[in-house]
Amino acid sequence: GLTASATQSVVTSGPPNLDPVIVAAGDIACANGVMSKSCASDRTAKLIATISPTRVFPLGDLQYGPTRTAAEFQGGYGPYPDPIAHPSWGDFKAITSPTIGSHEYDGFPTADGYFEYWNGSPTADGPAGKPDQGYYAETLGTWRIFHLNSQKGYQAGGAQDQWLAAEQATNPTKCSLITWHHPRYSSGAHGDQTRVNGLFATAYAGGVEAVLSGNDHLYERFEPQNAGGAADATRGVVQFVVGSGGRSLYSWGSIKANSAFRNNTSYGVLSMTLHDGSYDWAYIAEDGTTLDSGTTNCTT
Repeated sequence: GLTASATQSVVTSGPPNLDPVIVAAGDIACANGVMSKSCASDRTAKLIATISPTRVFPLGDLQYGPTRTAAEFQGGYGPYPDPIAHPSWGDFKAITSPTIGSHEYDGFPTADGYFEYWNGSPTADGPAGKPDQGYYAETLGTWRIFHLNSQKGYQAGGAQDQWLAAEQATNPTKCSLITWHHPRYSSGAHGDQTRVNGLFATAYAGGVEAVLSGNDHLYERFEPQNAGGAADATRGVVQFVVGSGGRSLYSWGSIKANSAFRNNTSYGVLSMTLHDGSYDWAYIAEDGTTLDSGTTNCTT
């Protein structure tokens, strides 16, 4: 079932004896559900259906509609009236844990359409967290998942940063995972996002295994790193940039240290199976080909 407490801590449970499978990507749907060779959200949605995940993690910039209304959001993200002919990420709304991005605000102080789409009202608390926060936590299997807001309230020492540190302290788990939209490190056109320095440091201090982000429209995996960006095989954080959900694909910028695998020619999704003490990961292209995969033990 799915329940939410006053602190927006979401607890989910799946079938017994099955480790949760999550699918993640960001930078997803074009305006009004327009599909083309250069806008592939229908194809990545079709790929999700073949994986049959426990939860879907859209990593911000979920749609690119010209307005910020819930109707525009649904028009881009879905579900569409003809889901068989036009699959959408909205088809998986019931099992989705969203992450907010920059296009959800689009320069405004609030993200009304996003919160109305997910929570039923632009002012209501719900699956996307509190509208004045946009961050929340959930438990999947033995893992703790933190879905954070890297567009608003991301400052080091701020309320969100303090909340993350407190959540890590009060919910100690062997394995934990974070999603936020802007990657701390990226070899893509947008490059490193120093705005999340503080959150990354708190994640590292709390023993987080991996951070999943979008923003640069490509796929990149980094080796485990500490808060200063140095390789740290013992307890470093693995960062995945998965901005390959369908909107477009970007060219590379400068290749950053500890970049282990890169792809900017295939739309696709990251699939992770969350075991007790480890995780399997695979970047799967829209045609079903696995381009990058492995198994990593949790470090804490």
